[in-house]
Amino acid sequence: MFVVFLDTTIVNVAFETIGRSFHTTTGHLSWVLNIYSLVFAAALIPAGRLADRYGRERVFLIGMTGFGLMSALCGLAPSSTVLIIARGLQGAFAALTIPTLLALILPEFPPSRRPAAIGTTPTGSSAPWACSAD
Repeated sequence: MFVVFLDTTIVNVAFETIGRSFHTTTGHLSWVLNIYSLVFAAALIPAGRLADRYGRERVFLIGMTGFGLMSALCGLAPSSTVLIIARGLQGAFAALTIPTLLALILPEFPPSRRPAAIGTTPTGSSAPWACSAD
């Protein structure tokens, strides 16, 4: 899950190199950076619904597999347009993993240990319930 959240901003590190490699405009570069976050945020709620309907583990595995494949496509992208499309799809697959993360982890812990379990996940630091006890 760390990689899913890291990919939200990791492009910032390579922004200049991407621009030089693809000889692209600042507008294209902003899409490379922002498309992941836009698609990721828009797909979170539908992804949770898909997980409820088709199974958490199945949706999680599809999300991680797709995320990995789209990461490879990002690395092999021949143009900024392909990179933008791959980043958007990467964000969509990343969204499949997040709603299922807690749903898969929490049943493995007794209620008294769940706050600690949530706190160790990348979502735990921003989860409003991370410090509450059942």
